[in-house]
Amino acid sequence: MPTIGVNAAHGGTIFASVTGGTDANFHTFRGQGFGVRGQPQPSLSADPSDATDESRCIIVSPAQFRGARTYYEIDTSSITSAVASATLDINVTTETGAGGVILIKGTDLGVGFSTGDYLSPVGIDNSNSDASYDGVATKYSDAATLSGTGAKSITFNAAALSDMQSDDEFYVCVMSKHDYEADKPTSVFDGEDIRWDGRTGTTPPVLNYTLSTGYANNIMGVASANIGSVIGVATANIDKINGV
Repeated sequence: MPTIGVNAAHGGTIFASVTGGTDANFHTFRGQGFGVRGQPQPSLSADPSDATDESRCIIVSPAQFRGARTYYEIDTSSITSAVASATLDINVTTETGAGGVILIKGTDLGVGFSTGDYLSPVGIDNSNSDASYDGVATKYSDAATLSGTGAKSITFNAAALSDMQSDDEFYVCVMSKHDYEADKPTSVFDGEDIRWDGRTGTTPPVLNYTLSTGYANNIMGVASANIGSVIGVATANIDKINGV
């Protein structure tokens, strides 16, 4: 299957931390105070070039929430036909806790990656960090449990497959499941912390994909990647429908 590497010059990991263990502290940690005048701000730092990338949402002692979100840009201009399936393949080096991550749609990060990109994923802002991002963010995967270390694959959903074909640049954020769902860690080291080879690491992340075969067009609004047959005929055996 063809693969495309992530852009090593764009994106990176942003770390956040907030002292305290209350619901309000957790909301601030997720971004509620970020950019809002008069509100407490999460402590943020950006790592645009490290050999290790990370997804994290934990609480440590004394009470402090710590998190990490990783942002990628992938050149998908070479994908011009329908994508049947795709995964983000990473090499996990450390996994602590439940190991849950979710992929969501990001935005153009450019070359000036900084803490200002913390709330850059589509649909996320400082007004909705007190609840799950479900329904406001664009999910690119279901929650995936990455147990242990080594090669792991996170499966992209239909929304992601469509964007890979239609967009020349594909943006994705890797977020902890606890972070995405606003599931506040309640005890020391509750939550998850997953680290993997980053953009400059030994085994950088790649987009691994398979193109659809047969009739590669939508039918009545249904993407070809989700169509196995038309009136009992496999898509691999269909060249045209009604002359199209």
